[in-house]
Amino acid sequence: MRLIQKLAFIFILCIALIPVFVAGCVGVTKEGKPIKRIDAEEARTKVQAGKALLVCSYDDGKCKDILFEGAMLRSTFESKVSSLPRDQEFVFYCN
Repeated sequence: MRLIQKLAFIFILCIALIPVFVAGCVGVTKEGKPIKRIDAEEARTKVQAGKALLVCSYDDGKCKDILFEGAMLRSTFESKVSSLPRDQEFVFYCN
């Protein structure tokens, strides 16, 4: 069962990231540095190892329907961001 959950997580994350790759969007930080895009496997590895926090990038209403296990709502992220370490890594996803 555990393997099935991992595969389902990777599959869903891949599908969620397809529009980003197809659109060719490139985000930048406040400093103008490009935001690194990672694949679903790297995202899963970082989140499960506790090295990154998973955040749904939609508003709470839509996010509640597509919230991945271990992910936080955007509103939760926004309320906690000032108290998180400056070097904390985040993985944002959308569908």
